[in-house]
Amino acid sequence: MTANLYHTTMSQQKLCPHCSLWSPWNGHIDDKCLHCSEYLKLAERIDQEEKEQKRRKLEFNFRERFPLSIKADDPWWIKGSKQAIYAVYFVFMSIMVTILWIVFWLAT
Repeated sequence: MTANLYHTTMSQQKLCPHCSLWSPWNGHIDDKCLHCSEYLKLAERIDQEEKEQKRRKLEFNFRERFPLSIKADDPWWIKGSKQAIYAVYFVFMSIMVTILWIVFWLAT
């Protein structure tokens, strides 16, 4: 009876790679050792963080790459000129979309 009880508790524990003591383990990557407070799956956690950093690096950030984005450290005259250019761009695109809508509406 005790061997079966010992086996069930051991299946829910993991050997800590840092202090070599057994700690309860729920199967999560964020589980920590009770003795040394280190992560039980440190290598997998590092791999996951590296993958997340690569994904963030490859992600296209439109706000930062758009040439007319207004930044806080821009001088006042650049901010004003970017706002004026953006207003002209917005009006132009609105007119183009309206013309395209009329063309497609007449074609149907």
